[in-house]
This record gives sequence, structure tokens and C-alpha cells, in this order.
Amino acid sequence: MFLLAPLLGHGGTGFASPTANQYRLRFYHTHTGERLDVVYRRGDQYIPEALDELDHYLRDHRTGDVRHFDPRLFDLLYDLTASLGDSGGEIDVICGYRTPWSNEFLRTRNPHTGVAQHSLHVQAEAIDIRLRGVPDVGVA
Repeated sequence: MFLLAPLLGHGGTGFASPTANQYRLRFYHTHTGERLDVVYRRGDQYIPEALDELDHYLRDHRTGDVRHFDPRLFDLLYDLTASLGDSGGEIDVICGYRTPWSNEFLRTRNPHTGVAQHSLHVQAEAIDIRLRGVPDVGVA
């Protein structure tokens, strides 16, 4: 499992020409069973409706609450899959946005959960993902 959180100032693929590619992401949510296949950007222009769709897809699956994600996070996902030669592959989403309630619920249910009290998930700045065919990497 990977934790994906953007670094401030990351330009992602921001140098793309306005007539360049479509940036597509495909997801499978491990908790809701939902799939999403979305073009979120064309060239250097983000598509507002697609970003709204991504925000809804990455909602807190326990409460249904939605929060806006920085689109540069989606650029990081796109860059990651492209660097693996699988830019069209499906990404398993384990966790997107978490309300403070959900975060505390997860944090306190087991002393070994690894859920941070001030998790970036609560700020919609992190997504836990798994990429099929890529071994899970433990990060300490």
C-alpha cells in the first residue's frame, strides 16, 4: 500500500502543452466497490466537472462527506502510473478523505493502526492506494 500526498510546489505534469494529452485515471475503491474512469485534465487545463467527480469518489465512505482535493495529487497519481509503464491501469483506492470523526474512529480502535492523529486524509491531502502487480512496501 502506498500513501500518496503531494509535495508543495510539485508541478506534476504541469509543463504539458495545451494541445497535449488527456490525463486519465482509473480507480477501484476497495471499500465501496465503486469504479471510476475519468479524464481529469486536458493539456494544462483541469476539467472542473471531473475534479468534482473525483472529490465525490474520494469522499469519506463512512459518512459520505466530500472535501476538495488539490488536483496536483491526481497529477502525482498519473505520473506514478506512467513511470511504471501502466498509465491506463486501475488504481485500488483504500482511503481518500476522512472526516475528523472517521480518523479518530480508526485511530482509536486498535493501538497498531498506524493512523495519525493529524492525518493528511482529514485535510484531503492524502490517498492510500495499492497498485496491482507492485509489491506492498512498508514505510516506517
